[in-house]
Amino acid sequence: IKAAAAPVKLLSGLIGADPKDIESIEYDYLDTVFTEKRQRQIDLLLQLEKQKPDLEIELIYLNDPELEKNEIAMAEVGKVFRDREKKDYKQDKEAFEAFVHTEVNSDTMNILKACLQLVDQNIIDSLFDQNNQKRIFDIEQYLTLTNDSTEIVVIPRKPDAPKNLGSKPLFDIKYSMKEENLP
Repeated sequence: IKAAAAPVKLLSGLIGADPKDIESIEYDYLDTVFTEKRQRQIDLLLQLEKQKPDLEIELIYLNDPELEKNEIAMAEVGKVFRDREKKDYKQDKEAFEAFVHTEVNSDTMNILKACLQLVDQNIIDSLFDQNNQKRIFDIEQYLTLTNDSTEIVVIPRKPDAPKNLGSKPLFDIKYSMKEENLP
């Protein structure tokens, strides 16, 4: 019963890992770097797979597209701001807001809405797709290069999955017993 109620805690104990390291692999919006920490998390999953061959491990990719696309729009306008004003939009918010209001010719428009108006939607969509593809590719590639016979599965983002809503980009790690090993 304990194993069913808290599988992550039990599994983390088997490999001497922090349970958080085998619950999910998290990113911030706009972040696509496959860091050493993320590599270590995958190594822990591969270790679990080796120690528990009856265990099925799935990495379910989640991400709220609207929230990341908002961040992309702000960052794209932030690049223009940096190039023209030689300032960081995150550091000098007042100057950034004034810049954006000047660009949209309105001083009452919400900054996010203004940024979304200033950046071509096709560019936002393209960058969003690139970010998602890079995160998935890096995880799959590392899994394959580290163990070409791994059965750990990466499941791409399903647009209609309710868990996407409000989610930063992350791979939710799901554990179950392989069907052929069930009674």
